[in-house]
Amino acid sequence: MSIHGYSAVIAAVLMAIPCIARGETPKVMQLIEQDSIITIVQPASLENRLIGKAVAGDSVAGELEKVDSVEPVTVVTGGYRVQVFADNNARTAKDEARAKAMAIREQLPHLATYVTYEAPYWRLRVGDFRSESDAEAAAAEIKHYFPNISREVRVVRDRINR
Repeated sequence: MSIHGYSAVIAAVLMAIPCIARGETPKVMQLIEQDSIITIVQPASLENRLIGKAVAGDSVAGELEKVDSVEPVTVVTGGYRVQVFADNNARTAKDEARAKAMAIREQLPHLATYVTYEAPYWRLRVGDFRSESDAEAAAAEIKHYFPNISREVRVVRDRINR
């Protein structure tokens, strides 16, 4: 887990303590019960303090009161993605990965696309799947809509956004 992941968990605990002391259900627990997806919301100044970048004069307590106005933090976890493209050709790989990502987004807008560079490869991976069977179903859907790239399509373990 990254330092941002730890800071998000610590922030969730810190936000829950005052609610529990008052006998209320913490907002964090309400979010988890709502859709079973853990969404952690924290003020920027709290995250900065938790990772050691406190700025003089920032007020965590003041920001905890207005937590509804803070953007949710993306939680990264282990899962699966569908790899559609991987190439190390320095001249064409980046453009080809982006072009394929755009085509997939147009045809299958419900699937997120991720173009990444890990030396020396440009990769296009699709989706955020918790189970391998969900990723296999998405791979089959991609192969159906894009038969010309079906040989390259495969399910891989990856860090996913949830």
